Amino acid sequence: DLSVSWVRVLFKSQSSLFESTVARALENFAILKLPLEKDSEALGSVFIAREKTQKFSESEQEFLTQISRAASLAMDRLIQMSQLERVQTEWQATFNSIRQPVALITQDFELIRQNENFLTESKKGTLTLQGRKCYQAFFARQTPCPGCQLGAAFQLDPMSTAAGNLRVYRVSSTAMKLENKNLFVNLYRYVGERLR
Repeated sequence: DLSVSWVRVLFKSQSSLFESTVARALENFAILKLPLEKDSEALGSVFIAREKTQKFSESEQEFLTQISRAASLAMDRLIQMSQLERVQTEWQATFNSIRQPVALITQDFELIRQNENFLTESKKGTLTLQGRKCYQAFFARQTPCPGCQLGAAFQLDPMSTAAGNLRVYRVSSTAMKLENKNLFVNLYRYVGERLR
């Protein structure tokens, strides 16, 4: 039984602010401050407090240090997840800024990701089409589009999109490998006006 009064786990930016703003209140406690770090990089600190009359023994400090190491791993994971979410959001925003419909698909025509313009031509209001076939989602077809050539440039005959728009598209399909999967980035350029 450690008889701990309170514990605070703080990120690096919060640690110094915490110490400076509550310095007077901390005078009433015996405080053990343990670093949270990964590969010698400071991530934050753990503050463990109990009654001032009860100092932390060496064995208690060693035990709590082990706990802070486990907390360091958890905090590092949270930081990585936060960074990954930010990168994904930025990537999706960039992807969505492309004016033409774009889709990332497998060699079996399965959608991995698509931009907002692809969604607009597919079915308005649909937030995700992952797992569906591109020809089903985009053109409401049951078979691949005639003339489709994954990994090459090709033009599709006039077809109605799933949203009901008659379109002629020139498609640039670029092959790429990701995590040992053959994927294709398809960029659909509407060429109906130019053909007219």
